[in-house]
Amino acid sequence: MLPQLKMFLDIVSTSDDVFGIPIKGMISKLYKMFFAAMIVSLVAGIGLGYLIFVVIL
Repeated sequence: MLPQLKMFLDIVSTSDDVFGIPIKGMISKLYKMFFAAMIVSLVAGIGLGYLIFVVIL
């Protein structure tokens, strides 16, 4: 993980208690959605590449 991203996540996790805003929960939901989107796009890219190279060419 990038050090800047880790620092940002540390700031967000500590600010959860200070401000009383549920930033941490929102960030974790966004994080899960981001990883799910990355996995789906990766699988779709592999499938599309396979389709192009095997079926069409």
